[in-house]
Amino acid sequence: MIYFTRKRIKKEALELLDEIQSSSLSASDEELQKELGQLINHVSYIAKKGDDFLLKSAKIALSSLLRSPPHLVVAKEVNSNLAHRKKPPYDKMTPSTKVILGLCFCFYFAFSLLIVGGTGFKIPEHFFGVSSSLILLAAGSGAIGSIVSIMSRVGEFSDMETKDHMVYFFTGLFKPVIGTAFAVFIFCLIKAGIVPIDLGNETREVLVISAIAFLSGFSERFASDFTKKAESTIGAKAT
Repeated sequence: MIYFTRKRIKKEALELLDEIQSSSLSASDEELQKELGQLINHVSYIAKKGDDFLLKSAKIALSSLLRSPPHLVVAKEVNSNLAHRKKPPYDKMTPSTKVILGLCFCFYFAFSLLIVGGTGFKIPEHFFGVSSSLILLAAGSGAIGSIVSIMSRVGEFSDMETKDHMVYFFTGLFKPVIGTAFAVFIFCLIKAGIVPIDLGNETREVLVISAIAFLSGFSERFASDFTKKAESTIGAKAT
């Protein structure tokens, strides 16, 4: 039954293409030609899907365009609906949802690494003479800062204008990674004394490192300013 339905719809879709072809030959209005052209692109999708509803929608759009004067509003709405249905699931998502999806993937990979690392890798107490717990604290604080930054700005992503919609996904995927990298880098600058900061006693040191690492993940400007300060300090010492 499904086979015969698809075959019938494919046959009617081809007939619809013939009607569009004959209509386009006499169409002189550019806007009318544009809508007919979009309808042609949708017919192949309708034939492939074998959906009666989509086929009837396309027929309504064509009959609206063939009226005198043509009902362009109806045709545009139908074409817009058909274009939306043709999009893959990812493209139908809002920019904010794409960012959150990227963040979820980041969580997935991070937890996978933690599980694998926790079962087969022992973290040394010190790494290059620096407490491993402090390095992990800086990395974790930077990641949390990035996540908080994304969540606090999630509504703003809808206002971003970009043709490449994968940018939203990669923003959610890589921002925590970048925040972590900046946090560890800034931690190294502080511990090396390149950027002098009074860390005080052990309790204060933990709090200061946590705060600075969080800020480096939360604010790209803070991390950039901190890096520029270190660059100027190293440049002055080199000369």
